[in-house]
Amino acid sequence: MQIHVARQSSQLGVFSAEEIALGLASGRFLPTDLAWQSGMPTWIALSEWQEFKGKMPPPIMGGEFGSAQTVTVPWELSRSLQSYWATIKGAIVSPTQTLAVAKYSFGDYILFSYITVLLTLPFTLFAQVQSVEANAQLADFFRGLNIDEFNKAADNLMSQPVLPVWARVGSGLFYAAIYPFAIAIWGFIQWVGLRILRQQVTIERSIVATMIGASLSNLIVAPLMLLSGHFLLYLFLVGLVMIPLSVLSCRAAGVVMRINPWLIFASWALMGFIVGCCCCCLPAAILGVINSSLGSGL
Repeated sequence: MQIHVARQSSQLGVFSAEEIALGLASGRFLPTDLAWQSGMPTWIALSEWQEFKGKMPPPIMGGEFGSAQTVTVPWELSRSLQSYWATIKGAIVSPTQTLAVAKYSFGDYILFSYITVLLTLPFTLFAQVQSVEANAQLADFFRGLNIDEFNKAADNLMSQPVLPVWARVGSGLFYAAIYPFAIAIWGFIQWVGLRILRQQVTIERSIVATMIGASLSNLIVAPLMLLSGHFLLYLFLVGLVMIPLSVLSCRAAGVVMRINPWLIFASWALMGFIVGCCCCCLPAAILGVINSSLGSGL
């Protein structure tokens, strides 16, 4: 059995299980070193391998592996803006090394999410102020297609009452206040999808993985909101970055949950379909039954 071993972003080489066991005992290898062999979906810290559980050196000061001694996520080592940036950078550049070992407790990542809110809030509020202009541009685009359905959509869009600026800003601030918990809801939905796909993932890890992925995506997309006054250009640029952002988010979440990133994408697609059917098809079916009942005189 040949196992690849890496430390930080450097490959240490390919070794047998016996060599790694001896290396752990001698200090050549560290419990935080990452290892991978053919057939595994992602790299995993040596401390997580069952084969090497009994080969680890004794914990320092009575600590346990998986605590601060073996944690690889900067945010869980220290709560600071510097560790926040290090975690985001690691999730993009080297997720297998950065996100391999941590507790991933929901409570630990609430502050992490609020830092994302503070960094992106100015862009969000700017977009809220520009929303009326954006709606007008979108309506003009729909009318330019000269299709009846799109003309109706444009009319409906422009018939919506215009909220005062303070109300639009207030809605942005309200969402900022509940942001970690709104993301947690999507993390739960993602967990349901993964369970349907028969993946043994905890709810908490699914939620934290979603929080990290959302922070990564929002930090990249938020500056584009400065172009929301040029709405079509804004939509084009957002669409342009969505594929690479989805890849980065799935890759990082896959390391956190220790599953294949493609399964995360599959859970998104599955739950998007289910939620879409529940939000659109089910209400339409209920209304259809009601109208049918009224038409029959019931």
